[in-house]
Amino acid sequence: MDSTSSQRQQIIDTIQVLPNDTLAELQAFVQQLSDRTVKHSLQPQSLDTEYFDQLSKQLTELFVATRLSDSAPLSDYAVSREGIYGDHP
Repeated sequence: MDSTSSQRQQIIDTIQVLPNDTLAELQAFVQQLSDRTVKHSLQPQSLDTEYFDQLSKQLTELFVATRLSDSAPLSDYAVSREGIYGDHP
C-alpha cells in the first residue's frame, strides 16, 4: 500500500469513529471547502488574464535584459503577411 492510500485509509478510519456532533462539524467544513472551490472555479477569467499579463511583462523584461546590443528588430515587411507567405499562392 503506498503512502497516499495509507493516509487515505487513516483518514477514513478516523472519520468512522467520530462522534455525531463532530461528524456534523466535519461535514460542514468539507461543504465550506467545496463551496469555495466551486466559487473559485466559476470566477471570470480575469485571474487568467492578470496572470498572463504578469508573465508577458516578465518575458518582456527578460528579453530586454538578455538581448544583444547590436541585434536589430525585424522589418515591417518581414513580419507582414506578404513577407511570411509571399511565395505561397
